[in-house]
Amino acid sequence: MNLKQIPKAALMPEAVYQQLKTAILTGVFRPGQTLRQEDVARQLGVSRGPLREALPKLEAEGMIIATPHRGCTVVSLAPAEIMEIFELRAMLEASLAKAAARKKEPDAVRRLREIASTMRSLEVSTIEADQKRWFDLNYELHEILLAVAGRRHHLRVLQIVRALAEPYIRMKLKRSMRALSTPLPPVTAKLSRN
Repeated sequence: MNLKQIPKAALMPEAVYQQLKTAILTGVFRPGQTLRQEDVARQLGVSRGPLREALPKLEAEGMIIATPHRGCTVVSLAPAEIMEIFELRAMLEASLAKAAARKKEPDAVRRLREIASTMRSLEVSTIEADQKRWFDLNYELHEILLAVAGRRHHLRVLQIVRALAEPYIRMKLKRSMRALSTPLPPVTAKLSRN
């Protein structure tokens, strides 16, 4: 496990929170894995204090579960829960895509088409760097839609849902790029019609 050490000048609890969240989202810490405070603090190069301040925020977002006298564990969801989260995510993203389509922003449409084209060429690749690039582009695509839609309350809820879904998307990505589908063609078509 390789975590980036936190710079001393950073606001420690927030920096620790961001680093841990990234580690969970990118699969450094996998669903079901126990987080031992001493080990994590050592890897980050911080004391346990900032770590203890960061953990409740991750728990509030549903990314970890704290159990008295046992520590924290990265949330591991049952298949039915994963489906529920993906359905909720799709519902929220569809609503935001409609809002974005009504905004009629040609630069956003152009960039979305570029991203969609690149993603289609990457989805057949088995090279890990291409898979990571696909995932990064998928994230960028959704960020553009969210930014254009301009609905901050939707966005806040969606960020929580996406954080819960992201580790499972990454696991799925590693198994099969073809198995993942994205709403690219309908969304870009809808944006370009408006």
